[in-house]
Amino acid sequence: MQSFAEEVSVYRLGSVMGRIAPLRPDAPRIMISAHMDEFSFMVHKILSDGFLKITRNGGIPEK
Repeated sequence: MQSFAEEVSVYRLGSVMGRIAPLRPDAPRIMISAHMDEFSFMVHKILSDGFLKITRNGGIPEK
């Protein structure tokens, strides 16, 4: 990130934030956010009673 951001901050828990100055003063502000310890699940079926069948995407042990 340091190759294209004017300012890079790394926080104690691993989050990283980069600031890129806009080319125009009236340009919209955009934020892209991620965290190093995020985990996710993918829903592969929705049951008739509303429960979800999921598949884990890394990081979460099965038991």
